[in-house]
Amino acid sequence: MSSDFPRVLALLRKERGLTQKVVAQALGISQALLSHYENGSREPGLKFLCAAAEYYNVSADYLLGLSSERRPGEVLPETTAQPDNALRGRSAATVLGRTMTQSAVGVLFGLMEQEALRSFAGCAQQYLGMAIYKVFRHLTQADPEHLQGLFSLPEMAFLEAGNAAQQLSELQLKLLAARLAKDHALSEPLGYEAIRTRFTRDAPAFFNVLKRAEDQIRSI
Repeated sequence: MSSDFPRVLALLRKERGLTQKVVAQALGISQALLSHYENGSREPGLKFLCAAAEYYNVSADYLLGLSSERRPGEVLPETTAQPDNALRGRSAATVLGRTMTQSAVGVLFGLMEQEALRSFAGCAQQYLGMAIYKVFRHLTQADPEHLQGLFSLPEMAFLEAGNAAQQLSELQLKLLAARLAKDHALSEPLGYEAIRTRFTRDAPAFFNVLKRAEDQIRSI
């Protein structure tokens, strides 16, 4: 059984705000057995896998961590048809990366349109802006003739202070999120179904970006 299965199984339940008792009754097993499945101490059989996939309306591959598509046939940007001239003279990976990133950022800032998240959105813009700045500075190193006057910060300040500035923004995001949670300030849910319903076109790309990021972190 995939090592991702317990995590995905528990995540699906928590996203819906369900208790183990409720889910266990619906799937015809004991709460203790469901707990074992969710913490990875026991592996379920095929019958339970099929029942859980149907209950949560996801594919078995998603449950096992083998696919980022929650439902069969859910189209991700990789399989979206592109006009012939869309890739002409450009790398397909570049076009795909731009499309996925634009969609994911659109969803992210769409979720931060709530009035209570104004400060959080401003801090998020600073964090992402720093990432764009750093990537572009690294890119210019590949061009020895790039305009030297484009940047006022020397190389060492860019490397060290840039990392520190981004870490500070991330800390501010964490503190703001904790304050929002304490005040119960969010007026709209941030769960999978709510995001998928609100951002029908861009949600697959958003969740695919999240999945890839987790895969990359897990591989370190």
